[in-house]
Amino acid sequence: MSLNRILAFAIFVLLAFGFLLGSTRVMARTTSYPFEATYNVESTGEPIAGDVLRVRDVGDSNNAPYGLTKVENHNYALFKPKTTNVIKVGPDPATFGLTGESFPFGKITFYGEGSDKLFGTETGTSTYDFEKLVGSGSYTITIAGGEGKFRNAKGILTFSETNVLSPDPTAPIKGTWLVTGSFQTTR
Repeated sequence: MSLNRILAFAIFVLLAFGFLLGSTRVMARTTSYPFEATYNVESTGEPIAGDVLRVRDVGDSNNAPYGLTKVENHNYALFKPKTTNVIKVGPDPATFGLTGESFPFGKITFYGEGSDKLFGTETGTSTYDFEKLVGSGSYTITIAGGEGKFRNAKGILTFSETNVLSPDPTAPIKGTWLVTGSFQTTR
């Protein structure tokens, strides 16, 4: 075997070995986080244009993992109470015909007492029964970042909500969110 072939073979083996070691390190730096928690949430909606509301949800949990005991969500909702009891919710103001700097993209944040935070966006629908004063909904949260140990987080959480409505239409809506799913971080 010629010296050139031996050198080429040695370089190939070293590169292949280096690639395998590098791949192992990348895989070892991915951490998965299963998530299940119940949050007691209070929601308020501010009419801003026609049937569009600016929505703010704030909640607390006694059983949230990783110290993420608080949730705050800013979103937009389309609600046509004269034609339907369904509310469509999402983070993108353009979806609801809103433009300009006064309509920032919505965001949901899970956080606690420490520096760890989880960021994402939420979309879904709720249905309200104003005669029985109850509501329910189903949502998807797309995790797209965080702080502390959740930096670079990605994943999907879902939540179902049950709500108790007040006879006063200006009162906050009180609800319970059951949030489940998982997310990953890569370092």
